[in-house]
Amino acid sequence: LCGFILSQGLISAYQSLVVVTTIPLVVVAGTMIGAVLPISLKSFGMDPALMSTPLIASLLDVFGIVLYFNVALWILSR
Repeated sequence: LCGFILSQGLISAYQSLVVVTTIPLVVVAGTMIGAVLPISLKSFGMDPALMSTPLIASLLDVFGIVLYFNVALWILSR
C-alpha cells in the first residue's frame, strides 16, 4: 500500500496497480505450487525430494514473469 501511494508521482496509477496486483498473486501461486508439487510426486510414487528448492524457485520465477506480463496486459489494455 505504501509503495502504491509513494509511486503516484513517478508512474501512472495503472502501472502501480499492475505491481500491487501481481505481487500477492505471485506469492499465493508460489505457496500453492511449492506445496502441491512434492505432494503430487509422492502420489505418483516418486521421491518428493526431486522437487528441491532450486527447481521450485526456477519454476516460480518463470511463472511469476508470465503472470506479471498477463496482469500487465490485462490492466494496461483498458
